[in-house]
Amino acid sequence: LIEVVDFMFASLLNRDYSGDFTPVRDLRPENLALDFQLMNWVMDNQEVAVLPISVDIEDTRLRSLLFLPYGKSHIMLLWLEQEAEEFTREQEAHLSVLCREMAGALETYHYHEQLDKTRAAMSDIIESVPLGIIALDHAGCVLMINSTAEIALNVRRQEAVGSIYHLALPAAMAELLTKMIAEKSAEEEELVMTSLNDEDQYLGVTVSPMQTADDSGNSGYVVVVRDLQLSREVQKLRTLDTMKNDFLSLVSHELRTPLTSIMAYSETLLMDDNDNVPKEWREYLDIIHSEGKRLCRLIDDVLDLTKMEAGKLTYDFEMHDPNEVIGTVVMTLMPLLEGKNHTLDLDLAEDLGDCRISIERFSQVANNIISHAIKYTDNGGHICVKTYRAAPFPGSKFPTFFLDVDVKGLGIVQTKW
Repeated sequence: LIEVVDFMFASLLNRDYSGDFTPVRDLRPENLALDFQLMNWVMDNQEVAVLPISVDIEDTRLRSLLFLPYGKSHIMLLWLEQEAEEFTREQEAHLSVLCREMAGALETYHYHEQLDKTRAAMSDIIESVPLGIIALDHAGCVLMINSTAEIALNVRRQEAVGSIYHLALPAAMAELLTKMIAEKSAEEEELVMTSLNDEDQYLGVTVSPMQTADDSGNSGYVVVVRDLQLSREVQKLRTLDTMKNDFLSLVSHELRTPLTSIMAYSETLLMDDNDNVPKEWREYLDIIHSEGKRLCRLIDDVLDLTKMEAGKLTYDFEMHDPNEVIGTVVMTLMPLLEGKNHTLDLDLAEDLGDCRISIERFSQVANNIISHAIKYTDNGGHICVKTYRAAPFPGSKFPTFFLDVDVKGLGIVQTKW
């Protein structure tokens, strides 16, 4: 540049996407102002321009200002002692060629910089994938291997990259790859290897052809290695869970048959017109009957649990007064209440009316909440069961209510229905 034109001061600036200029290198006095409008025109037209300095400046030696655009993003300004009219066409031609070369060099630099960033990002992504990844060229040389594959196959990246996979990978892995490549198998194959602690390690291996960008053919292979241990454990847990559900369902149904007979016979013996049962036996029959009911409820709870896990739990909704259900639940819990010497108050809303509820499910919820309050409150406690109206659910035309169970003012449970 100095060989083509002699300058006193220079400034190299970068123009961003918004049109603002940022100095990259600034070798000029502060009193030399910049004409941004003219700089934009020069960069948009990509032409070398030299203009006389028309404003008064302290340095009287400066006669003209030369604008050199380097592509769409950079521009260089040179302050000259030379008059603008003395600037020759030969100098302009040389500087135009130089600007194009500089623009190309800057574009190449930015391209390589972006390429390096992209490669680094891709490398980080591949290293973060929880799968072993190996890339082979068409001749079988290892192009890339990530850290997950290093650990799974017990190889070192420095030794593997650039080597034929027969030499770089364990014999069992190399033999399997040869077979899969020859058969063009796209299915996952299982490989059993011995880990560092002499335990069998089960790996799933998949080989996929690596296509070129122009679809001209196969340029190599991508090998994916995954640990099958986790998937085996998950499958085992799922199998056990299914077996548990089947067992609970079978046992529950098998228990129902004899229990139904016990309930029927006990009800028959407890009939008022049955004089064949001594009075002293009726107490024991009452216990048998009540415990049979409790066992029926427990079996229903087990069946409901299996239905919930299978997503098949049903709700039979109907219009009913929730206060009646709560009253029935409290009556069934009275023996438990008296056994702990508790006092229980019912504060049930009189304006509640009929609500759309599943009586069976609501009874379960109310029974669980109130019975827990009774069981886990110290002897002589005070429990208050309260219902009251609430704002209806959005889009619902049915009344909505709250069920509160309060223990000594602690507000243990609040359920909205």
